[in-house]
Amino acid sequence: MSLTNTIRIDDTVQKSSDISLWISTRLSDATAHAPAALKEISDAHLAFVGKRLRGKMAFHAATLFGADVDVAITWAAAAELIHDASLVHDDVCDGDEERRGRQTISKQYGNALAVCLGDYYISTAFRLAATACPKTVALLCDAVTRSTGGQASEFALSGYPSWSRYCEIAVQKTSPLLCLPIMGAALLAGYSVDQARVESYFANAATCFQIINDLHNYFASHSSDELCSDLANCRPNALISCYRDSLPAPVQSRFDQWSDRVRLATESCNSPESVQWWQSVRQSQSLAYTAQRLHFHFNMANTELNRLPPEIQGVLSKFHQWLDDELSNVNVSTVIKKELNS
Repeated sequence: MSLTNTIRIDDTVQKSSDISLWISTRLSDATAHAPAALKEISDAHLAFVGKRLRGKMAFHAATLFGADVDVAITWAAAAELIHDASLVHDDVCDGDEERRGRQTISKQYGNALAVCLGDYYISTAFRLAATACPKTVALLCDAVTRSTGGQASEFALSGYPSWSRYCEIAVQKTSPLLCLPIMGAALLAGYSVDQARVESYFANAATCFQIINDLHNYFASHSSDELCSDLANCRPNALISCYRDSLPAPVQSRFDQWSDRVRLATESCNSPESVQWWQSVRQSQSLAYTAQRLHFHFNMANTELNRLPPEIQGVLSKFHQWLDDELSNVNVSTVIKKELNS
């Protein structure tokens, strides 16, 4: 069904709210015949619209590169839905109970239905991609494979990841689904894009994205006795990787061994040793080191953005501004000053 039959499209003015509505409409159409056991869950999930950063990038890139508006919306919906699938599965993997201010699918309906919903979204995203342009299917497959590999790396760790390993995981699991909207748009429109440059930008942007998430996780704990959830589950976290790398080799080895015990559930995150490690993290200079590395990668992303052609910079501008705003909202410098004075 053509979107132009259901929504009036102004080819000259494409407001962000309009694009979000068009994507929602296409997603609603694509999931209208979801399996009965998933229909209500899917409708409830899609009713809560996020920022649509990936979908909007896909749409702007596709239309800029010369694609038909209806094709651009279909590709944008594919990029957005594969992202939604990754979020549903990620919440299962991490055991998270809240996202976008509401209960996660896994918390509300259980892990089994959450996995099934994520799988359904993946298959539907592939159908949308094939509808937009069959050539994008292989690209989507590659992006999902690389992102899944990065996510799986989190659960195949021995010890706690070093900073370099942390960055590898962050880029592997986040960057592919950020590059996907741009590269898919170029492919379906037959437009030439320097993929290496785009990937270099998103590698740094993805690292920033993950560091910001990790800092929010760290700040969520206000107690010296209550571990932040990333440390309590020994999940990769930028600040904790910085802390781990700052330790002398013998202490670093002890920290790695403790991490393995917590990950294997042979030691509680509430044990005296666990609390001691958390207090040591809070008293270290790791927050300052993490802030420095966050700004380094943002500056690198800025540099890579400026090396891209002006039209690509335009497509990425809203995403980059959002990233800049998120960096500002973390207020790392203010928190460091408070902690130093406490």
